[in-house]
Amino acid sequence: MIRSFVKVLAKALDMEKTTTAIAPSVIATSRPVRGAFRKSACRIVSKSLGLASPVHMIHANDSIPVQLKSNPSGLIVSDDESFVRPKLYQTDSGYSSYANSVSSQTLPSPKPQDKQAKVESITYINQIRNHCPHLHGPKAVYHRSPSIIHPLLNWTASVRKPLGAPRIHYERMWLQVTEPAGYESFTGSLSLDFTPSIEVQKTFSEEPLIICLPHVGGHSNSYNIRELMGALCGPKQSGGRGYRGVVLNHRGHGSTPLTSPRIPNLYDTEDQRSALLHLRRMFPVAKFVVIGLSMGGALLTKLLSEQGPDTTIHAALAMSPVLSGENFFIDLERISSAPLVARIVPRLVSASVSLVKPYSYVFNGDARLGLEDVDEGMDSLVKMDDFHNRFAKVYGGFRDRDEFYEAASCLDDIKNIAIPMIVMWARDDIKGSVSCGEHLMAENPNIIQAVTEHGGHIGFVSGVGKRQRRWSTKPICEWVDAVLALHREPVPAETVHRDGRDIEVWEVTQEQLEALVAFQVRTMAKPGTPMPNIGLKK
Repeated sequence: MIRSFVKVLAKALDMEKTTTAIAPSVIATSRPVRGAFRKSACRIVSKSLGLASPVHMIHANDSIPVQLKSNPSGLIVSDDESFVRPKLYQTDSGYSSYANSVSSQTLPSPKPQDKQAKVESITYINQIRNHCPHLHGPKAVYHRSPSIIHPLLNWTASVRKPLGAPRIHYERMWLQVTEPAGYESFTGSLSLDFTPSIEVQKTFSEEPLIICLPHVGGHSNSYNIRELMGALCGPKQSGGRGYRGVVLNHRGHGSTPLTSPRIPNLYDTEDQRSALLHLRRMFPVAKFVVIGLSMGGALLTKLLSEQGPDTTIHAALAMSPVLSGENFFIDLERISSAPLVARIVPRLVSASVSLVKPYSYVFNGDARLGLEDVDEGMDSLVKMDDFHNRFAKVYGGFRDRDEFYEAASCLDDIKNIAIPMIVMWARDDIKGSVSCGEHLMAENPNIIQAVTEHGGHIGFVSGVGKRQRRWSTKPICEWVDAVLALHREPVPAETVHRDGRDIEVWEVTQEQLEALVAFQVRTMAKPGTPMPNIGLKK
């Protein structure tokens, strides 16, 4: 009933539904007025129906400067006001560069006598408040779509619906990485999708680079990833910000073959370390801004904790990060009994299985799984807990389910984050997945929380009908502009994994990768076949 009422109101206020009796000049001059009236009316209806969710910013201490010399992150805000919000211009190729072509290494330094005063007057939280109107101020309100009657529907609408997502042209780079003990005979496969092209990015190698870590099942061509990358990396004449961007596709995601039994998970950051090392070798002085969604946000949190102040990342954003895998999956199973969402959770299980099943031959011959036929074993999985017990727990080397969930938690990692980070989440997200870390994040002065009452899990869908859009895109773009004004000396990328192994990552061609997959299919397709030594050597 509410949905029908809002649709009727939207149609009544639709500026396109005008009669031909009105002169075109009158229509043109009155269109902005009708548009403003329609927006105001929709906001009033949204508030009256309880759909409006103001953004609450939570921060440890507003008076702590982010660029004090004693701060290990070493952030400095330039005295040059032109760097408060990066001014971009469009080159002939349509991509961005700083207006005065000053690199991050040549930013003007404050005078010694004024440096302390300048340092103490600008804080990370104030930078966000001053330059992010959709995070702080009258515009910082998320209006939930009236058709979203359950948080999980917000999630699925954001992931499964186009909602105006543009088409993005990527250029793919294939990477091979070495595997840890027990998997030495394999090499893992990753893919990086660049926009604009790699050649253009190398031309502007000192410009900021936006790195996206998608959610489970997400990849560079997912609708929500396309909208985000289009807004940040699209040419300015098309409404974009003009930054360079790259999406890291997880193993088995986005047509990236699974060439090793190690599957994407919530506890292992080796792939992210390897990709960042390769990108830092390509762009030694560029500022890396990393955006992680759901699982990507959890892995980003772990990575920042492990690297501390020596991370090569300039700033980080995590949207709905799964800080507690146990809370997330347990509550997901609990709410699956609700009639409106009973079909959603099984789809999530099937989505996880669909990532692995096309490459089931990789798991043949592994007695640890306890499966005579891997394909039949996958078909029998009905819960996410079954999937974790069968695959994630086995290949992570965990003794039991509790040990697996403990490793999949990020709660102990929050206190170690030493660079500017913002966490966007909603209180109606999966119970306990993010809220369990609210107080821990509030104690870290490097972390800002942007919290709304509604929004679901990486959802934040607003609008009605064909006007539905992802509200989160605007505040993310504003935040990126604001944090890039902060200066931090480039840090060399970490060259070792957590276990002390050297990171080995190298490029391969698509033909080489296809040959590897074909060889795996030929040698491992039959159940019980022992794992041979297969992998692309450097």
